[in-house]
Amino acid sequence: MYRLFYGDLEIGTITRTGGDFPWNWGKFEQIFDPEASEVSRTIAAYRRMTARKYPLIESEDFEVLHAIEEQIFEEFSVLIESDQWRLVDGEDAWSIAIPEFPEENIVAWR
Repeated sequence: MYRLFYGDLEIGTITRTGGDFPWNWGKFEQIFDPEASEVSRTIAAYRRMTARKYPLIESEDFEVLHAIEEQIFEEFSVLIESDQWRLVDGEDAWSIAIPEFPEENIVAWR
């Protein structure tokens, strides 16, 4: 099991269930309070926004998908461009790109 962090904020735990290079995915359990701070509110809003992408991919509604992706980049570029995302497994830790949350209890990362 991994612990997901943004800076010092522990976001949740991840149980890896699969992967297809360069992506990994797994079950996600949120542990942070999404209303505790501006950063946590922003991360919670980002999670909700990325979840909107995946039904559009499934339905091949690429025009709306493109608009959502532009909105995500505009609203969350600070999170997207940040090097503060990391996974921790015991004593080991490594940086990751910003994860995506395709469903309520699912996370994907690379």
